[in-house]
Amino acid sequence: MFLGRLQGVSFQYAGKKEYALKNVDFNFQEGEIILFTGASGSGKTTLLNLFNGMIPYFFQGILTGQVFYKEKIITEMPKTVGTVFQDPNRQLVYKSVLKELVFGLENLGLSPQEMKRRIGELVSFLGIENLLDKQTDQLSGGEKQLISIASVLATRPEVLILDEPTAQLDPASAEKVFNLVQKINKDLGVTILISEQRIDKCYDFADQIVYLERGRIIKIASPKEMVEWQVKEKKEYIPTLAKLFAVKSLGIPLTVREGKRLLKNFKKNDVVKSQENSLIKESNLELLNLTNVSFSYDRNKPVLKKINLKIAKGEFVILSGANGAGKTTLINVIAGLLKPSEGNIKFKGKKLKKNRSDYTGLIGYLPQNLSHYFFKETVREELMFNAQNANKTNDLEIRVNSLISKMGLTEILDYNPRDLSMGEKQKTALVSILASEPELIILDEPTKGLDQESKKELGQILTSLSNLGITVIVVTHDLEFAADYGKRMIMMFKGEIVSDGSIEDVLQNNWFYTTQLNLVFKDKTAGIINFTQALKFLEEQNA
Repeated sequence: MFLGRLQGVSFQYAGKKEYALKNVDFNFQEGEIILFTGASGSGKTTLLNLFNGMIPYFFQGILTGQVFYKEKIITEMPKTVGTVFQDPNRQLVYKSVLKELVFGLENLGLSPQEMKRRIGELVSFLGIENLLDKQTDQLSGGEKQLISIASVLATRPEVLILDEPTAQLDPASAEKVFNLVQKINKDLGVTILISEQRIDKCYDFADQIVYLERGRIIKIASPKEMVEWQVKEKKEYIPTLAKLFAVKSLGIPLTVREGKRLLKNFKKNDVVKSQENSLIKESNLELLNLTNVSFSYDRNKPVLKKINLKIAKGEFVILSGANGAGKTTLINVIAGLLKPSEGNIKFKGKKLKKNRSDYTGLIGYLPQNLSHYFFKETVREELMFNAQNANKTNDLEIRVNSLISKMGLTEILDYNPRDLSMGEKQKTALVSILASEPELIILDEPTKGLDQESKKELGQILTSLSNLGITVIVVTHDLEFAADYGKRMIMMFKGEIVSDGSIEDVLQNNWFYTTQLNLVFKDKTAGIINFTQALKFLEEQNA
């Protein structure tokens, strides 16, 4: 008997012309871990929301076909299906961690004694005793997501749905979540349905992979079978490590351990590869200079501590580190949105003031949360807004139309930007910034919500801008993206810069904040952090 089943299901959101799902048949059994992959807008979230009852009881639209849970048609939101979303800040209800854990149990009408027993057992199982007395706004991003998962587990679900649960998390916190997901499945037998962009960390423990395109399920297979099929079909939604070895017909490793075993008989190359293209630019054209910059929201808790940093014209800089390290605060200070409590910032040799009128159009800033970013009613109007405000109207229409074409936004120009998918919102916001022709572009987690193709497009655009002399600063937890496109990497820890160098040097010396490819190849040769470099090494070995 199938635990969940879709039979000929199609769904069209209210007010949308296109179907989010088209004639989908799908089923899963008790105890499985199913990973859903595919491009942004392919239907992953829509499919998941059928099983938790969010569709049609929360999201309105036209639903045809039948949705079964335990072989009964779903007529209400199932109480034994729990859901964890991307952003824990939007899922947490109470300020108190303990109250948050109790909240779901109160809704079930349990007695106080039973609630105490369940919470005690749950806290012990998850090892979160140290978080019980805290306020949720004191937690890190990873801790917030753990509490979100814990509050759902307290209700004892039979199925746990996770919709990109690590999208907001740094690599170390994401690893904890993935480990917890496996523990929940293995030790409790809970069925897991998960949609995730960080597929390199969860492909190996999935029982089945579901690949969707434009509202249709194209392929369902085991992890290694899916890798073989996607390599053959030239798709992009597989782990980079597995793709590399599969392309060269050397096997299909899904973990670092498996990859290192496949390299066992390869020769060690002690020659350090030239990093000419990755070295920090030595330029007299200094764009940004921070001297002893500190910042504090609370006088007793400095968020930035005497930051000294120089960035040249045309550099492509990756800013990384754990949640709460001070990355977003630093770029807000650079962008002039926050005033340093100490120190000063110079932009093109002049002191940067909080009043940004002198720098309008010169600094383009894309925040992480785009909920309140858009002002206009259509994408077309939004894309003209920033450039007009920057007083750069020369060839404005030609410039904007060129960007629209490059970013593939032509078909959504008449849509309301607030109704777009996360990936479409990111593209729209980026084009609105680029239209003003800034000299410095700052992006906070720009790959969040983007599929592989969109990430590639974004990386290529930012690289071309850097080559044209525009300085790019990207805050990201996406180390694969960083390794593919960044040139310089700065790592922060508790408000301080702890590492600054070429992207190869920084990632090569890291154990946790690095790519799988670096961990696999570092014992064979220095400086391999991305697919292109690793492929070249394998080809040279086989030559």
